[in-house]
Amino acid sequence: MTINAWVLAALSGIAALAAAMVVLLKPFPAVPGFEPAGVKPLLGWAALALGLISMVFSIRKRQSLQWPGELSIWRTVHVVVGLLFVVSLLLHSGGKLGAGVAFWLVALTTAIFLTGLWGIVSQGWIPAKMTQSLQDPVYKDKMQDDINLIMQQISNDLEGRSERFEQVYQRHILPAISLTRPWMAQQRAFFNRYDPTSDDVNAAYRDLGSLSLHEKEIFYTMAEKALDIIEIRRSQGFQALLNNWLDWHIAVASIIMAMAFMHVMASYVF
Repeated sequence: MTINAWVLAALSGIAALAAAMVVLLKPFPAVPGFEPAGVKPLLGWAALALGLISMVFSIRKRQSLQWPGELSIWRTVHVVVGLLFVVSLLLHSGGKLGAGVAFWLVALTTAIFLTGLWGIVSQGWIPAKMTQSLQDPVYKDKMQDDINLIMQQISNDLEGRSERFEQVYQRHILPAISLTRPWMAQQRAFFNRYDPTSDDVNAAYRDLGSLSLHEKEIFYTMAEKALDIIEIRRSQGFQALLNNWLDWHIAVASIIMAMAFMHVMASYVF
């Protein structure tokens, strides 16, 4: 992982330890009644403020790219403020799970911590893995159009070919373009298969003897396109690992804000 990811993971570990101490020690014993100016309500407001501040990063990331400061700094601040939110919410609860909305606030806070940690690890590890294992790493959310275009080109190349060519296609090209989530080993295997100098028993050149020179050229053109598809689909797999956590993180954060509003209403109105 990157140094920044290790630092954020370490801070997450410290926050988890602090949260565990709060749950173990329960610093604020339960008292009858409700005092709006008491320490626990103030901690609750502090937790709510920290939660709202941490969400500013989402606006900075998607809508306000011209704001001052590098995005990496904003991300670090987002993580730190988010961790303070987790600890302050547990302090507000007195280290107790509570019941009803209070229980779900603690449970969802645990979920947002875990999904955030998932994101730290993913973003600290996967980009380097992509650079190491892909020939031409692609960092795009939508790459399916590229695959569809190449598949159409392969289909066009297949038209009018001989029966023997179609047999070779089904043995060497079709399996490659049928892999929806290829592994690195599979990518290497197909690269070796298409290598005219390979000693692989499955090497394609062993089956090309009966093809014309023109069809051999077409085959290797299709092989290059098949390898492109594998490369893009591996990028898609990495992108899924890189971004899937974010859907859960945002969803949990949205639910927490709604629950917090209900909790405040219950405490001050009812």
